[in-house]
Amino acid sequence: MGPRHATHTRQASCRAEGKLKEGYEMRAFELYDANSIKEAIDLLRANAAKNARVVAGGSDLVGGLMKDWVHGKGLALPEVLVDITTIKELVGINEDNGGLTIGAATTLSDVIDHKTVSSKFSLLSNAALSVASPLIRNFGTIGGNINQRPRCWFFRGEDFNCYKK
Repeated sequence: MGPRHATHTRQASCRAEGKLKEGYEMRAFELYDANSIKEAIDLLRANAAKNARVVAGGSDLVGGLMKDWVHGKGLALPEVLVDITTIKELVGINEDNGGLTIGAATTLSDVIDHKTVSSKFSLLSNAALSVASPLIRNFGTIGGNINQRPRCWFFRGEDFNCYKK
């Protein structure tokens, strides 16, 4: 399967009304849906020269594509994204030996709504509930939120010398 192209950089109506500021347009990229972990790895390797990145919910990465903060922090903007939400073994919550296995592409809302998580692992359910807004929890994933870059404007701002940079 070939890539899905996301190349809508500007809309004429926004440009005509002056609502879209220079530097905030979405950059073009190729989007692949991986059907297995092996396929995702193969796509990432095959597109390494294009700085391929994994995407699931995309709440952090897509914002970086719209604004130049990713590039500004020393990371090249990806030309290729590999969607892992289409990989069945990475989505879902399974009970095993008194614990849980939560797939990296499982949404925060799925964690909150899961009966076993809310009854036996309420701390985890409450933690997921405290993240962002319901809209973000509906597409933000466990794996993405664990690996998210800091949102702090001290980290992302050029005028601040944050020790985490």
